[in-house]
Amino acid sequence: MAKSCKGLAMELVKCLSETDCVKVQKRPYKECAGEKVPNITSECVGLRETYFNCKRGQVYPDRCKLQLVLASFLLIGCIEI
Repeated sequence: MAKSCKGLAMELVKCLSETDCVKVQKRPYKECAGEKVPNITSECVGLRETYFNCKRGQVYPDRCKLQLVLASFLLIGCIEI
């Protein structure tokens, strides 16, 4: 795991360890990470999404640049959807 996402992963694990999903239901972290708000806190959901976006950015580093270029062309009217 790249160092840039490691801190987020550790924060996510810490957050999940404090949820009922892990503490009471004794489910695995990986399973609880896919849950929604009633089973895990909205803070954990936000951390999960931030972590997944961090990992996605490592797999597709130029994706954001491409989206910015396309958005620029849409704004100036060079292309139509």
